[in-house]
Amino acid sequence: MLATPGGKVTLVWQHTTTASENGPNGDEIATATRQPDGSLSAAADQATAPSFGTMMDAALSPQGDLWVISATESGPNALQVRPGLGHAASNVDTPYAVSYARLSFGGGTAVLGIQKGGAITVPASYAVSNGHGWSRFRVVARTWTAGAGIGLVRTTSGIRLVATVNNADYWPVVSRFSGGSFSRPQLTGDRNSCAPSSHDLVADASGRAADVSNECEDLAVANLADSLHAAVFRFGIGGTLSDGIPQLTTRPSGRGWVVWSIEDKVANKLLAVPVLLADRTRTASASVSRNRAHVTGPVSCLPPETVAVSAGGTAARHWRVVSATLRLNGKAQGRSLNGAALTPGKSYTLSGRVTFADGGTRRTATARLAFRTCP
Repeated sequence: MLATPGGKVTLVWQHTTTASENGPNGDEIATATRQPDGSLSAAADQATAPSFGTMMDAALSPQGDLWVISATESGPNALQVRPGLGHAASNVDTPYAVSYARLSFGGGTAVLGIQKGGAITVPASYAVSNGHGWSRFRVVARTWTAGAGIGLVRTTSGIRLVATVNNADYWPVVSRFSGGSFSRPQLTGDRNSCAPSSHDLVADASGRAADVSNECEDLAVANLADSLHAAVFRFGIGGTLSDGIPQLTTRPSGRGWVVWSIEDKVANKLLAVPVLLADRTRTASASVSRNRAHVTGPVSCLPPETVAVSAGGTAARHWRVVSATLRLNGKAQGRSLNGAALTPGKSYTLSGRVTFADGGTRRTATARLAFRTCP
């Protein structure tokens, strides 16, 4: 399901036809569009696809064209890329049979990420196109895939890829795409003992990336507010996860939905739950006479949730902390900050004023931390 910046929502899928029995490209790529009354338009076949194949991904280019990536049911290691439903498709040779393929755009560059079917320790790979064919596939160094399905998405600060760290911890890592290649991956901060077995990486206009992962019997929802570091919360799946990976959508406010399905006696159950993304905290400091004041507060943008805030100090030798006060935009602030009580899209400053003493000598330092709330 794809949405344009203007709010047009289109459902895209691939299906077989009678022609699928008689040739290599008998499947059809179909679309339906949300109408003003909330209903879907009639389904319409838009382009052919590999017979009995699988639609791996669909994405909107910066020009508004709907690109589709499909895999063949059998045959050589190849993906079919259709760069817009009104354009001819082409095959892209891959170094192995692909289990997941993801497509994203950065300016005029298309990035195609893949992973090997059934592999754990094989790195994620990617190819790049600037409109003149595709590059050879290169690996994203220091990643494994662990069968979880890579995440690939374009945020306002660039394309991000989520995979698995290249050791038996299987923790998620994120890498930035720039200059035609991916940076050295870094841990997101999710160090759960049960590693993710799926990823659905998304982005919204706040600049964040967000992800939902299946971690044993829980769904883990990660908010990467800066697109690199995650704040995570988890909740129970409610049964045995069935076919298909859990899906996430978010709004700039930090509110969103998670959708997944579980097995049942008669038929699978489709479940959906509204979520509010968590937020991380960070610490700012200021020093005086080798004493240091600290203030801890939220990372931008702060969703309408409650976070712990604090002010304190680290005294130098022979000094001691006499007092510490915490203020928000000049007003006294307690140790709990309710983001829902703040004005959406506004900037705030959290100040920690700490006084230190050495005998009769007093020194004061004020640490300041600026943040903004989500729009």
